[in-house]
Amino acid sequence: MNEPISSHAADHEPPPPEPIDELVEDRKKRSRRLLTFGALAVVLGGGGIFGLLRYQDAQNTKAIAEAWSAFATCTIGAELDEKEPASQRFRRVQLEAMTMTDAERMTPGVDKPWPAACAPLGHAVAEVWKSAGRTEAGGKDLGAAAEGLAKSLGEPTARMGDLSEAIDEAFTQAKKAGVQRVVVEKGPRAPEPVRPLDATRLDELSEPLSRTAFTFKAAYTDAHPAGVMRLLIEEKGVDKAPFLCTFAAKDAKATCKSLPGSMPKGHGLRLWGTADDDSAPLVFAGERGQAGIFRADSGDKIDAMYSYGGYAKKDGAAAALGFEEKTKDLLLTRRPAGGAPGRTKLEPDFRVGNYYYSTQILWDHLILRGVTKQNERRLFVSPYGLAGQAEPSFADVGELPEPGLVEGGADESPHIGGCRSSQAMVVRVKGYDNDFMSFLVGGKWSPPMSPTVSDGVLSCHGTEAVVTRLYPGGPDKGWATKIAQSQCTTAGCRVHDITFDKILKGQYEFGPRERKVDAVDVDGKLLVVWAAGERGGVRMRYAKAEDIERADDAILYDDLYKDGQVQKLSTLFDLRLFSREGFAILLLSTVTGVYALRFDPAGAMTPVDVTWE
Repeated sequence: MNEPISSHAADHEPPPPEPIDELVEDRKKRSRRLLTFGALAVVLGGGGIFGLLRYQDAQNTKAIAEAWSAFATCTIGAELDEKEPASQRFRRVQLEAMTMTDAERMTPGVDKPWPAACAPLGHAVAEVWKSAGRTEAGGKDLGAAAEGLAKSLGEPTARMGDLSEAIDEAFTQAKKAGVQRVVVEKGPRAPEPVRPLDATRLDELSEPLSRTAFTFKAAYTDAHPAGVMRLLIEEKGVDKAPFLCTFAAKDAKATCKSLPGSMPKGHGLRLWGTADDDSAPLVFAGERGQAGIFRADSGDKIDAMYSYGGYAKKDGAAAALGFEEKTKDLLLTRRPAGGAPGRTKLEPDFRVGNYYYSTQILWDHLILRGVTKQNERRLFVSPYGLAGQAEPSFADVGELPEPGLVEGGADESPHIGGCRSSQAMVVRVKGYDNDFMSFLVGGKWSPPMSPTVSDGVLSCHGTEAVVTRLYPGGPDKGWATKIAQSQCTTAGCRVHDITFDKILKGQYEFGPRERKVDAVDVDGKLLVVWAAGERGGVRMRYAKAEDIERADDAILYDDLYKDGQVQKLSTLFDLRLFSREGFAILLLSTVTGVYALRFDPAGAMTPVDVTWE
């Protein structure tokens, strides 16, 4: 009697092959079948030894092309562009793939994520190459190169690691062997590569602000932002410094010019004042203007005093607010167009206290924090004329609930600042614990209110003011743990807290490197730019504050690529963002110079066209 087949037999059957293994094995079997049956057919047909060899060689060449094409498609995607190194394409794929999940890096029907899915295909190239008898002495051939690359791709670090040498060696050997790529209809594929800027492309696309790199500790912008953006560079060793660059509000253009030689050398130069968009600003030399206050275009001296700010118009008229050390007086200096400057002593009918913390000049308005005779702390404002010397008349805008906190220190900023848009002017006053804002819209001032978020960068657009603040921290204290943003109108404020933990989705290796992170508002949206770890490039996110944690990254700049090669060290020294109504400017200090990129409200980026006068 026949014994029944044991039910345990099925337990010992080999598991079905994985899809990727099926693909590789299929390529090997088809190659062997083609060689065997092809050779037999040629012999039986009487073609002779010569025909057999030619046929075998043709079939080997076809098998190698198919195996290599599958491997190359998986590793870098489509055919390389002319003069495009394989390592550059692989790096561009890596930049996209680094922050993708395993599932996102899967090709449908393949059970391994990129780039691990490519490793078996590389082994298959080596096997087919060996079976075809193409192996060369010394191991310098396509088979050896493909095998070495396959091993590297199988490592857990391949998604982020530098495989440039192995990648270029494999593609160089394929080119040397004359292997032609063919269309691959199935199998794993590389993610789509990104095409960010790099140090070489930046240099090709735009003129730098400076060929000499420098950190942005030496870059000073307007103390109170308005329509255009001005940038003053005062750095030893930088060509043409000190110089001033003005970034247009309407397009991606900037005009740069060295400051007049009449200004004092060796003194700190700053843009402490305000100016109309079509005017050159005032430059304050020495300690807040004690070495002189000058027009940036003509070099004309307006005054010399410890100053809290100033205002410049295109026609040459200017004003400055400051303190006379000898008399302890609060002074308003005014120079009408074509005239000589004159001083006016300000004596409001309320107590002002320390002028440094309680006075400011913002465009054509004087702003004072004072205490009335009834001991009420109030915000006072007054327009003033540049043509006459009449005493300003201060109006009471509203209560300031808190006194100022005098923290001391050389880096402490004045407690009153502001910004101006096409529709409004905003004053921000620092209190003991909170800041307070007042809006000038349609000729009327709103009562002071708190934006909740204190300190931070103030910007304006339309009738809205925005405060954006980065809080330092992070796992290694090197990057921001939170971005807080308060969006305010006269009706109130909306506050958003964004955590970098959620932006990074737990991938802390892409946290901002060495504090290279900045964030600004651009017409109601949040723009965040950071150097993502050691190998993640310079990335950005742009969305409404409430959506920024779910937004996708865009890779702006590959700091590990230059002159056709992946670099061992970063080409980036520093980055910084500035915001104005309708645009933002990103400065990048790189090994090839300092460049500016402009972002419009739609998030489109354009290299700035720099013109020197």
